[in-house]
Amino acid sequence: MNCPSCGNQVADGAANCPVCGAPLMVAGGMPQGMDPMQQGGVQPQYQAPQGGGKKTGLIIGIAVAAVAVIALIVCFALGLFSSKNGKYVCDDYASFGMDVTLEVKGSDFTLTMSAFGETESQKGTIKFKGSKVELTAEGETIEGKYSKKDKTITIEEDGMSMTFKKK
Repeated sequence: MNCPSCGNQVADGAANCPVCGAPLMVAGGMPQGMDPMQQGGVQPQYQAPQGGGKKTGLIIGIAVAAVAVIALIVCFALGLFSSKNGKYVCDDYASFGMDVTLEVKGSDFTLTMSAFGETESQKGTIKFKGSKVELTAEGETIEGKYSKKDKTITIEEDGMSMTFKKK
């Protein structure tokens, strides 16, 4: 037999190589003299962990699903998926050189008016209640109407009417 480490000829049955000292293997792949069957021992057996594997995966899956559901509920509560979100444009006063837009994000709005090179913005909160809408800014509330079909918001105040169409 040859030493697997240095390649020198070694006598059969030798435990170590006389040249390099490397342990020599027997037919089962164990170093000579270490085979538990030759020493009256029992070969250790690998045992897979019992239980837990499928249950752990199930628990992780349920936890991930619960987090996803909570995230969706929060997004809907904040109005992030609301079809009412977006930019609405009022064309009623375009012929007078005025650009009037209403940007809705959840329960917040920004009203921007531009004319003759001047721009003013007003921020506030907006509440949709069916076909009714309430815009509140600086402690003042203006009521209006919301049309889901036409995607419009119409507000009236002091005899003036403005209709904003979603773009």
